[in-house]
Amino acid sequence: KEVDLGKALTGATTIPVTNAAINSILINNKVTPGTATPVYFRILATADGETAAPTISTITSPVVTATVTPYSTEVVYPKVYIVGDYNGWSHDKDLFLFSFESNSIYSGIIDFGSKVANGWKITPAPNWDNDWGMPEAPATDDPTTLQLGKGGNISCYKANEFYNFTFDTSTMKLTKNFAFNVLSIVGDAGSEVNGWGTKEVDMTFNTAKQTFTAEVTFAEGQIKFRANHGWDINWGGSDGILKPGGDNLKITKAGKYLVTVNLNNPDKLTYTLEIE
Repeated sequence: KEVDLGKALTGATTIPVTNAAINSILINNKVTPGTATPVYFRILATADGETAAPTISTITSPVVTATVTPYSTEVVYPKVYIVGDYNGWSHDKDLFLFSFESNSIYSGIIDFGSKVANGWKITPAPNWDNDWGMPEAPATDDPTTLQLGKGGNISCYKANEFYNFTFDTSTMKLTKNFAFNVLSIVGDAGSEVNGWGTKEVDMTFNTAKQTFTAEVTFAEGQIKFRANHGWDINWGGSDGILKPGGDNLKITKAGKYLVTVNLNNPDKLTYTLEIE
C-alpha cells in the first residue's frame, strides 16, 4: 500500500515528515507495535501550473528502504484544516478532516455554529501558504457535492448544523455524507431515557475531540442514537461500532455512564459506554 507523506511547495527542497506520522501510518495499517517492518520511500516530482505541464512526465526517484519498528500510541491521523467565520479565521481554533487510511481521502464532523455568513476554507497546513475554496457558486444551497479549488470562501452550507464531510484531495471533491442539528440518546433505559422519545438526552459536541458526549444515569434497557429527535437518521449496533438503522444497544448494568459517540469516520462510526 502506498501512502502520501506530504507535498513540497514549488521551489522547496524538503518535505517535513515526523516519526509520529510514520508510526501512525503503520499502526493504522494494523502493524503490531514492536514489530520491525520494512518501509519503502520514493519521491515523485510533477510539473504543475505551467502551460506545458500536461506534456511533462512525472519523475520518480529510486526507492529507499528502511526498517521501522512502530510503538504503541494513540493514532494521529493526517488531517486538513477547516478555518473560517466560525472560528474567527484562526488556525489556533481549527476543526479538522482526518485521513483514516492515510491516503487522499479526509473525513470529519464539523460544527459551524451560527457563523457561516462569511464562509470557510480548507488548508493543507495550519497556515495560508495554500487554501481551497469555491472556484464558482454551486447550483443549489447546501449541495451534496462541491468541486473545490482556488477561489472564494465556501458559503453554501447552513448555520447551526453538524456536517459530516469527505474531501478527496486527488479529485478536489467535497461530499456531504449527512447533516443534522442535534444528536440525542433515545430508548427505554431509565427515567432520563424513557418511552423511545418521550424523554431523551441531547448530547454535547466536544470541539477538542470532535465527538459527542453525555453523562446519563441508565437503568437496564435499550438505547439508540438519533438525529433531530426523529428517525430519519439513527444509529444502533454492538461492540462499539454503530451502523445506520442498526440494532438497539443493550444496557445490562444500571448506573451513571459517560457516553461518547464518534461520527468522524463515515466508514467506522463508534461509541463507548463508560460506567462511572
